[in-house]
Amino acid sequence: MSAKVTWGGIAGLAAAVLLIISAILNQMSRGSGASSHYLNVVVLVAYIAVIVAVLGIQALHSGKPRYGRLGTTGAVLTMTGYAIIAVMTVISMVQGQRSLLPVRLTGAGLVLVGSALLV
Repeated sequence: MSAKVTWGGIAGLAAAVLLIISAILNQMSRGSGASSHYLNVVVLVAYIAVIVAVLGIQALHSGKPRYGRLGTTGAVLTMTGYAIIAVMTVISMVQGQRSLLPVRLTGAGLVLVGSALLV
């Protein structure tokens, strides 16, 4: 197995743990502004880990006949969607709670379509 696949698997596990931690932090931070910064950092790292995990999936399946263009398109759309959401998270961390909802929804839509194509 290649290093990309190994790192992708580790990143996938890390993303899962970080997303669980973010859900816990989200419940604990209701009304508290200080811990929302930590929540944003945890979520940002989780999104980056998901991108690395999808790269690992891409490395594992590329070159196989069943994966093809559809799988590659799904991987690219998923990674692009998570990258958009990660950038919006950074912007909201810098500018406060201003969120560019239409841009976030576009990223979420890409993640949804890309993930469906990966299945």
